[in-house]
Amino acid sequence: MLQLNTDLVVDSVVSFVPDGVSPGDLFGHDIALAGDWDGNGAPELLVTASYDDTGGTDAGSVWVVFLHPGTHRVKQSIKLNRAAAGLDTTSGDRFGVSATRPINSAGDGAQETRRPL
Repeated sequence: MLQLNTDLVVDSVVSFVPDGVSPGDLFGHDIALAGDWDGNGAPELLVTASYDDTGGTDAGSVWVVFLHPGTHRVKQSIKLNRAAAGLDTTSGDRFGVSATRPINSAGDGAQETRRPL
């Protein structure tokens, strides 16, 4: 995991792997800044694990990693996947194969996360 300084520039690399992540999940294959979801002044990160097996072999997941302001150390992480959302999952879905910085496509000031087609 990357340690960011106050200008959101990589300051150092630290190890962070949430509980339940297996070596074959490809956790951290793609990482994107996600904006400040909890309003504490520190950006959150989207971290992919496209070979996570929750809901089926290689169904995939994305972790939202919340950071402490100032230190930008990990405060909390939440795992998102199709199974957790109550959606059908199929082995090989590879949800979370990539992450992209959120955009404001609706023009309402809220950032929406998107994935490439």
